[in-house]
Amino acid sequence: MTSEIEELLVWDHENEGKAIAGLSDICSDIIPFCNSMAQFLLSSAQIYAKNSNYEQEVRTASKWMESIGLKGHEGFKYARKAILIGDMPDEDSEFVKTSLSHAMSTTARVFLALRLKKDFLNGLTDLLRARVISSNGYMRIQSENAAIIVLLSEDNRVGEDWLSSADEAAGRKFYRKYQSQISSILKNLELTPFYQNGSNIAYHVRASASALGIITGKEDQLGSHVVLRHQDVNSVEFLFVYFTEYLRMHVKLVEKIQEIYPEITNSESIGLNGAGLEVRFNKIIKIRTELLKSFGDNPIEYLINN
Repeated sequence: MTSEIEELLVWDHENEGKAIAGLSDICSDIIPFCNSMAQFLLSSAQIYAKNSNYEQEVRTASKWMESIGLKGHEGFKYARKAILIGDMPDEDSEFVKTSLSHAMSTTARVFLALRLKKDFLNGLTDLLRARVISSNGYMRIQSENAAIIVLLSEDNRVGEDWLSSADEAAGRKFYRKYQSQISSILKNLELTPFYQNGSNIAYHVRASASALGIITGKEDQLGSHVVLRHQDVNSVEFLFVYFTEYLRMHVKLVEKIQEIYPEITNSESIGLNGAGLEVRFNKIIKIRTELLKSFGDNPIEYLINN
């Protein structure tokens, strides 16, 4: 007898194959576009890391600490918090503290930058398995991620707070302290609707989201019954609509890439070819517009019946 987990894995595998084939039938560029988006997110993170001068600042701070007999983690901790007295010039200690602050901020930004690509692919995988609720959750995370990267670029001191926010109490403290700034940055990046939509669909139990994947049987179908499918949608057309919304949020990251990473130069931005991605996405949206017309006047009813 097949276990529930085995059934789920088989279902996921079948859905992935059907989704890739069905989405490609609707738009041949949809899967190649996703690959290009993943590469864009990775390349922009790599350019930022190269331009941030992180390694040089850490080496400078480490060399200074070694000159006064400090080494390793304790040396960094001491240099962050200590006020040096004696013959050591105050400007030297302040320089090291500034360098360390910038290094920690850069470390945090690199972590978050790499996560943008990873979470993009994680959400994409959920979509290919027809799990649109969880993919909406990734849009919330991705939006917040980009906002925190910007916050870190505006104030290096935030880096230590973020790197220290691993446990629940510290995490709550971090968001209480910076939530208003994060909200403001989300608005500037035009990511607030994606953040809010992700919260409404994936982070709260709403009737509209709970209805996805539920099949209500009719009296002549083995009696009245309700079944919860493993996937949230059963129509490749509707999956395409969700796919384009997920990609729309990430295209917004492409448009705002130099606000997210001010260290990326104009020539480097051109080399990333974000403009090319935007052109390709506009063609995908035209296909989506025509597809929506085929759903008739009530897309929700179409979803339920398919």
